[in-house]
Amino acid sequence: MGSFRWNSLAAGWLILLALGCSKPAAPVAQVVPAPEPVTAKVEPLATKRDELKGAPEPQPDFGPTPTILPVVPKPIPPAVLEPKPMEIPKVVEPIIQVQAPKPPEPETPKPDPPKPVEPPLRELKKVTYPSFVDGKPLAEWIKQMNHVTQPDPQQREFALKTLPQFGPDARKPSIGPITEMIYKDPDPGVRIVAITIISNMGYDIRDQIKPSVSALRTCIAMTGSGSIVRLYCVRSLMSFGTEAVSAIPEIKQAGFDSSWETRFAAATALGRIGSPASEKGEPNDAASKFLLNTLLKDSCASIRIEAIHSLLQVGPPKPKNPLDYIKDIELYLEPVKGRLKVEKDAGVLCWLYLLNIMYDDRALPEHLKKIASYIKYPDSPMVRMHAIQACSALGPKAAPVVPQLMDALTYAEPELVVAAMSALAQIGTEARAAVVDLEKIKNGSKDPIKPLDAPKDWKPDPTLRLVAEDAILYITGKKKLGDLEPKKDR
Repeated sequence: MGSFRWNSLAAGWLILLALGCSKPAAPVAQVVPAPEPVTAKVEPLATKRDELKGAPEPQPDFGPTPTILPVVPKPIPPAVLEPKPMEIPKVVEPIIQVQAPKPPEPETPKPDPPKPVEPPLRELKKVTYPSFVDGKPLAEWIKQMNHVTQPDPQQREFALKTLPQFGPDARKPSIGPITEMIYKDPDPGVRIVAITIISNMGYDIRDQIKPSVSALRTCIAMTGSGSIVRLYCVRSLMSFGTEAVSAIPEIKQAGFDSSWETRFAAATALGRIGSPASEKGEPNDAASKFLLNTLLKDSCASIRIEAIHSLLQVGPPKPKNPLDYIKDIELYLEPVKGRLKVEKDAGVLCWLYLLNIMYDDRALPEHLKKIASYIKYPDSPMVRMHAIQACSALGPKAAPVVPQLMDALTYAEPELVVAAMSALAQIGTEARAAVVDLEKIKNGSKDPIKPLDAPKDWKPDPTLRLVAEDAILYITGKKKLGDLEPKKDR
């Protein structure tokens, strides 16, 4: 066994020696195997054991020693040994090319946005007026208006009422004859028709108004107290507005008339005629003082209320120096404060408090509470209406009384509910607390209380829901303040 180990080690060292002596670039040496040894003939085990007795221990036969042949490397072609230039790989260009940033362009002024194009006005159909009515031209009808040529008053009145059928072309030739009828026609009924037509016929130029106003002024001066003609003259002058400012003396004369209707008409006319003609204009001082010192003391409560309405329309005085306002306003505040001490009508008091606030806004907190106290006035729905309307006239300044106005939404009278919703809308965004109740009215879940004397088929007024819907839009700012009349197309 020892000789077997040494022989194996010797063979391994010979192989390592052959590998170590070879060139580095040469491949590993190839070992050529020896020819396969001849297999010995097997004999019986007993016979072989007898022969080997006393003989030396045999050594294993590994055959002849293998022959190691050196491997000669193949020659390398010179072309392979020559150095080649290094090939630089091509850089693949990216698909997206990054461009260098452009220099900023100089800012050019932006053009003004185009103005919204207003939709074209709908072309009105041309109205053609007849040249003949009942077979007569305009000139023939004008002749029949004269009480000398036509003694029948009914025919004169019929001729007057026929003039509008000729259209605008009848204005210029008929102004003179109508004015003459106001002066001279003996029948008061015919004169009233002439007074009514002259204020509604329209005028092409301002100079045509002067003769009509002059005729109405003369008619007031010529008629006696209590005459119905005087009443219609005052109402007709009211329709001319500030163009009839020259008639203020005659209207003041009508303010002393024995008929309360004429005095009421005078109070209304002074408010329209005495108002400033423009935003920069000044109120008529004569109209304001007559309203304060005369009509505010009238025995009729409706005339006193109408006088206050006209004073609110005319507005406070506008002194040239604003510092003089405190001194000048005392002449206006004195009659108001004097009337507040003796006034017994609750409706008039509501408006007197409002008038005092207009002249002196320092009284707003105190007088607003007094006005709000009349919203729940138990005896008269009309007094409650006056209080609600006075709050509505204050607009956003009436925000502290929103809770009282919300209570008015439950009143049985539809007119009061509409007035309360209108007042809340005039207050605007400060009345957002009322939107929940207005939504209930809009949806029909919170209708006004049914009156005790209501018929069996009583139903809430559908107008309330439409007004509530509009009031919500005004309070939330989706609509501008304006009329709260329901839409007719709904």
